[in-house]
Amino acid sequence: MARGRVITSRVLTIILAVVFILSSIPKVFSVEGAVMAFSEFGLSEYILLIGLIEIIIGVLFLIPMTYVIATLLGTAYFGGAVVAHLVAGQPLYVLTPIILLIIIWANLMLKKPDLFKPRKVR
Repeated sequence: MARGRVITSRVLTIILAVVFILSSIPKVFSVEGAVMAFSEFGLSEYILLIGLIEIIIGVLFLIPMTYVIATLLGTAYFGGAVVAHLVAGQPLYVLTPIILLIIIWANLMLKKPDLFKPRKVR
């Protein structure tokens, strides 16, 4: 892999891990603002679980062997965030998870370009 691509991929990986881990802190410690936000979605009883899931995904991003799994879990997580915001009537809030989804998949393309090459079907 080219040096620039490696550096870009590492920086994006760290950013993604930090986003997930920092996002989990208010949920794990039940900060009032986070609890109120999750009440709007009807998910306040799951706030700790969601925070723990974010920590797990963030850590998986940092382990090279589990990056693909983290990509799939992160996709599911942010897909759920998009749906939750749309159901709650907050269409402008879907931009952040969509941007993060683009970053997740772009980084996977940088890390594992072979996954995106067409294969011959026999």
